[in-house]
Amino acid sequence: MFLGALGDCWFVSSIATVASKPQLVRKLILTQVVDPAGVYILRLFKDGVWKTVIIDDLIPCDESNCPVFAQAKGKQLWVSLLEKAQAKLYGSYHALKNGSTYEGLISLTGSPTQTINFKHEHKPLDSKKLGEVWQTLLSHSEEGFLIGITCGSPEVSEQEYEAVGLISEHAYSVLQVRSIRGLRLLQLRNPWGKHSWKGDWSLGSRLWTSELLEKLNPSKENDGTFWISFQDTVKYFPEAD
Repeated sequence: MFLGALGDCWFVSSIATVASKPQLVRKLILTQVVDPAGVYILRLFKDGVWKTVIIDDLIPCDESNCPVFAQAKGKQLWVSLLEKAQAKLYGSYHALKNGSTYEGLISLTGSPTQTINFKHEHKPLDSKKLGEVWQTLLSHSEEGFLIGITCGSPEVSEQEYEAVGLISEHAYSVLQVRSIRGLRLLQLRNPWGKHSWKGDWSLGSRLWTSELLEKLNPSKENDGTFWISFQDTVKYFPEAD
């Protein structure tokens, strides 16, 4: 996916998270085939109820006719249509500039969403509470729950985030949570499809063994997918939804 110029990474990241379960996306886009008239019917959750949203396929483009906001790879329309439906529901594209993964997941699933804090008043949790947080993430992942995670901590400078390949005030999707050989690891994805983690467990890290490479199969492409330790997750990401 490409984020585009709008900067609504909270919503695009939520779409990327939900896209890991294609059956959920199909429930959102009721018009399943290309409509010759360019009319599409979608459904999104707002104010406690599912709302039907009817839109056309006119997508904002630049002078070279390329979409300026969110889009899927391969010229697929579905991401742009979901973003347009959300913009219509909220009154404008501009209204989507600020939001949270928490809001995005509710809009796309209609399900209760829980925020899991990794810090308390910007201070690290003690080892016992962090252990409880880890077990919650692990059990949610094993049960197939969707998880999004927000990057950005006041204790970490923009320069440090840039140095480790992360983007502050940015939302990521959690693809996997794994406990293996005493290690606590998460697989994350940047919805931009690029800018991956450069620290421990990044591609090319010396921590990878042949066994772990086989079991976890880290992406060898620059697609924004990467593995990161729970310790570093807690340092750079304040919460998950």
